[in-house]
Parts: sequence; structure tokens; C-alpha cells
Amino acid sequence: MTLKEKLLRKDTFVWELPKDTVEGQRVPVVLYLSDTLLDFLEEEALRQAANAGTLRGVERAIYVMPDVHVGYGFPVGGVMATDAEEGVISPGSVGYDINCGVRLIATSLSHRDVVPKIDRLMDELLKDIPAGVG
Repeated sequence: MTLKEKLLRKDTFVWELPKDTVEGQRVPVVLYLSDTLLDFLEEEALRQAANAGTLRGVERAIYVMPDVHVGYGFPVGGVMATDAEEGVISPGSVGYDINCGVRLIATSLSHRDVVPKIDRLMDELLKDIPAGVG
């Protein structure tokens, strides 16, 4: 049975992988996903989240946001907190694309206005917005 098949629906957009699903897992994994996004959830990303739940001092749960995908030991879109005294620091949970996110802006520009200038627009954005390798 896959880890995905062991998920329990808690609410419309909330899923849980119970603690002890993976040997040594101390806390559950709580996922915030629609049914459609759940279809795209990679088994390896879920395994990474469950494995993070085995870390010493991890508190409450491993939380998984809708943008989850496989990371470098810890899933991108994963969130965890550890106890200040008993916990660990996990550089893998920060990742190469720290502070990746989505920003939206409303403008009066139409698709027709933007398309001819898309290359220049992207060049200008990348000059001012740090971008990692993730």
C-alpha cells in the first residue's frame, strides 16, 4: 500500500498521514490539498514529509502546503517546527529556492499588450528579484 493510500480525509481540503505510518514517525503529516492537487501529489514528496516527522524534537505535525513537490530531503512546500532545546536544524527544509512564492498584481494591461514585451519584462524582473536554482 502506498503512503497516498493511507491518507485520511479530515476536511474538504485537509488530509492526514497518521503518525507511525513510517517507522519512527513521531507526528502526523497534515496536507492542505484539493482532490485535484492530491492527484498530482508525488509519493516521494509525501515520503519526505513522513520522514521529516521522525526528526528529534519535531513539534505537532509536518504541514504540507498546496505547492508541495519533491525537495532535497524535505519537500518543497513543507513546514515544520522543532523544539528549541530538543529539536534539530534542517537546512534541507529551507532549500535552494528560499522565499519562493507567488505574487500577483492587477494591471490594466491586456494579454495583447504584454506578449510582445515578455522577454524584456522577464529580464527586468530577474534583475531585481533574486531567484534560486529550485
